[in-house]
Amino acid sequence: MALTVGPYVIAPLAGVLCLSATAALCLFRPLTSGALSGLARAAGLALAVWGVLLLIGLSLDASSPWRPLTPLTRTTGLTVTATTSPAAIVTDNVALTQALARATERNRPALVYFTADWCVSCRVIEHEMFENDAVRAAFNGVDLIKVDVTRSTPDARALMERYGVIGPPTLAFFASDVGEMPKTRLIGEVSARKLLASLERVGDKA
Repeated sequence: MALTVGPYVIAPLAGVLCLSATAALCLFRPLTSGALSGLARAAGLALAVWGVLLLIGLSLDASSPWRPLTPLTRTTGLTVTATTSPAAIVTDNVALTQALARATERNRPALVYFTADWCVSCRVIEHEMFENDAVRAAFNGVDLIKVDVTRSTPDARALMERYGVIGPPTLAFFASDVGEMPKTRLIGEVSARKLLASLERVGDKA
């Protein structure tokens, strides 16, 4: 997997720089008396710990710099991957139309998920919402179609314009030949509860 540069990559690097500067200015300076000196050392230690945690979180593919150790609390992702793996990953209109047609042939609703490698909110959705037990169960009857708009190509821009997508993450629900279901689109970071509510409306109208 290629390493992409995003806020979570930048944050650990900034943490390392803060750690280095703090170590030089605070941690290894001669001990002096006074509350200011003690406060500086405490701040230096806090930044040092945070920098280490950020680097650990980066290595664990954590989705948020404020919760770098979250991946350690997760169970194995083998079942998750098998359950929520996309039916198709597309980058242009033709491929998306074909993927939607295949879902229609199987009489299955489709969730079209606009995402990008540089989208931090997309990582939050994939690690937290898509791994929710209830969401995984609901996906057993849904085709997940990922639209990769990582690269701003003419095809990617045409896709976003066609479906009125401003940017990722955007989730649009389609059912049979009806097209996109009204009042089911989700934009930005959303909760599992909101996703399940949209899936229920799709199921009722499919």
